[in-house]
Amino acid sequence: MKNNIFRKVLYIMSILAVCITVAGGICIPWITKWYYLNFTTVEVPRFMSTFLFITVIPFLLLLIDVMKLSKNLLNDTYLNIDTLKRLKRISIYSLMEFFIYLIAIIFMYHDLVFIVVTIATLMVFMITSVIRELISKGIELKEEIDLTI
Repeated sequence: MKNNIFRKVLYIMSILAVCITVAGGICIPWITKWYYLNFTTVEVPRFMSTFLFITVIPFLLLLIDVMKLSKNLLNDTYLNIDTLKRLKRISIYSLMEFFIYLIAIIFMYHDLVFIVVTIATLMVFMITSVIRELISKGIELKEEIDLTI
């Protein structure tokens, strides 16, 4: 029962994350302008809104796959090939984010926040790759058990 509550909360959180990302992606120009007017003394960097639009696309695709994975977890259908494909896409999206932020650090923005986000996206890539391999071994074991019975 307790595990099922966690799965429901995880699924609801993933849906909320997708909704917030879509709303935030639509409002990027206004959010950046508001942030730079209220919290900094510098004017809005020229390409900040464009950069954020570029980064929101793989992030939204990543969140959609996470939402689908949490739905599979809720339905107890997570040891299948579809899960491996979703985990592979999540790792690819996080690797794309890593390279986008790495390019931003090298050429445009030399802030600590960008460095932290870059490292975080690399960690997401590594974690999802490891989980994908573990799920792959679990699927192999499940198929082997199904064949022996």
